[in-house]
Amino acid sequence: MGGETQRLRLALQNGAWEFQRLQSFKDHQKQVTCIRFSPDGQHFVTISRDRVANFYRRGKSEVASGDFELLGTRTMAGEVTAVCWLDKTTSVLAARDDHELHYFEMGQKVEESLCVNLNALGDKVVSFTVLALSASKDGSMVAACTDRARVIVLQARSSRQLRNLYGAAVNEYDVPSICFSLDDCFLYVTSSLPQPSGAREQEEVVALCGQVAIFELRTAQLVLQLPCHQKAVRCFDRHPFTEMLVTGSFDKTASETEDAALESALVALSKFMPPEKQALGALRAALRRLRASERAALREAGPMAALPRRAALEPQLRQVLEEVEAFVARLGRPRLVTLARSVVDGFCPMRWLCFLESGLLEALQRLFGQLEVIYSDELDAREMA
Repeated sequence: MGGETQRLRLALQNGAWEFQRLQSFKDHQKQVTCIRFSPDGQHFVTISRDRVANFYRRGKSEVASGDFELLGTRTMAGEVTAVCWLDKTTSVLAARDDHELHYFEMGQKVEESLCVNLNALGDKVVSFTVLALSASKDGSMVAACTDRARVIVLQARSSRQLRNLYGAAVNEYDVPSICFSLDDCFLYVTSSLPQPSGAREQEEVVALCGQVAIFELRTAQLVLQLPCHQKAVRCFDRHPFTEMLVTGSFDKTASETEDAALESALVALSKFMPPEKQALGALRAALRRLRASERAALREAGPMAALPRRAALEPQLRQVLEEVEAFVARLGRPRLVTLARSVVDGFCPMRWLCFLESGLLEALQRLFGQLEVIYSDELDAREMA
């Protein structure tokens, strides 16, 4: 409160956890509403109702080594309402009475590198306020949750709107949270349903008004609503390495929801699994038994390979295939392998697509022998043995 920011350490002392104050900052004139650390922990940004965003970096002098120091300050047109980090040196801000997203680069000083219009028609009309921002893991997308029950998914550093998502209950008085799933296929958004107004109705039924809405980006559909609190969700976050969500609410409780998007996807894929779902149960049990070192090894296995974003030569594409083959070689024989284009990749030359399809099939055949291949597209689905 009062514009103060404190940097704390969570330490274990005499068998009990406690907070230790490391630094205090008072660079705002009004209440600080949000703080966000950069992915590498070398910077953080604070935003406030005083229309100011302050950027801090870890000190490099011997006196300030390990401590943070003010790098720069920016004053916006209105109250700064949302901030996120696109990568370790780029932050994205939104403010009230502003139709743009603002990109800031952290260098020797803070510089505004780009302004992006949030209006699809390119006009300057301000018809909504962005209340929450989130960037995808690979930095290719930015999601903006507005006070009009609309979530805009944009291509990073561009005004191109990839998706508009509707279905989460968010109004101008809410404090929503938003984030992408680990694989960037789903988007989590807090949603607050109207609470029962009558005391008698409240006694008869306990309504879970605080929810998390889950959208599938491929279809732009609301695929799941997770009821989790009796009152509005105040904040939530996703575990950095699993699809576990932790929510906090005005009902003074914290709630955990594990593998929400994964469960929805597994239901759709259940027809490819054994009737008794033994494989699924074994996988869940194995994941729960993993030690920290084993989880780290699993994360470093590189489960995804991305196409080069610029014109590529054949050696570059072969390297992508080698990475995929090396990863698949560490797995057991799969029951099903799918190959699909991402909806955000844009145009993919046919020669790339054919080269990768044939290369992947050859790699799978080398690893697992004879395969049954099913090919389909939007216009003409057909089977080939």
